[in-house]
Amino acid sequence: MVQLRTYQHEGIRKIFEAWDPQRGNLMNVLFQMPTGTGKTTVFSEIVRKAHAKNKKVLIVVHRTELVEQIVERLAQFHVHAGIISANIKPQPNADVQAATIQTLSRRQYPPADIAIIDECHHSKADTYKTLWEIYPDARFLGVTATPVRINGEGFDDLFNILIPLEKLSYFFENKFLAPIKHLVRSIPDLSRVKQRMRDYDIEMLRNVMLDNSLMANLVESYKKRASGKKTIV
Repeated sequence: MVQLRTYQHEGIRKIFEAWDPQRGNLMNVLFQMPTGTGKTTVFSEIVRKAHAKNKKVLIVVHRTELVEQIVERLAQFHVHAGIISANIKPQPNADVQAATIQTLSRRQYPPADIAIIDECHHSKADTYKTLWEIYPDARFLGVTATPVRINGEGFDDLFNILIPLEKLSYFFENKFLAPIKHLVRSIPDLSRVKQRMRDYDIEMLRNVMLDNSLMANLVESYKKRASGKKTIV
């Protein structure tokens, strides 16, 4: 059995407390976890608990690779899941289903007592919003590291409560996340970049950040600080 960390147990407790008809009685819970702290582990344990009580669970994602990862993770919790995704044979009798939203929207929707939306910052799309109409009596759980839409809006129209975990500093200080060494070669002039919804205008920011001098600085910084090391661009 997978061993959960203390903060993961605490997150699960808060989610069930919010759902509990005798306590929070909130149907729609949005759960925030920083990247790398194990959100798939958290909702896999929730699925395990629900499955043990004969509840039917639907997990919805936006990419096939995520479905495969989730099914593999659920297996570690001794939970078998059917897959609703293109070119994969369905298993309609499975009580737990993991689906891509694209394929799910073109097929018959399976029964669900609990609907979990992974990377739920994508849930502004109509294909996602339809889920609330199809499952009016289900408990919903949205999980994400970034509980804000690209246009700056929140999720008050879909979820009743936001349950965040600790700040990033907690995970660094307690060695749950690798320490970061942040080096700055040059500081771009953003004084003329307009702001929208407390963030920079994407197009104006792009024009500044793609300036040739900044690009050259990145190349020189890589040669000086990270030459020969694994690098993500």
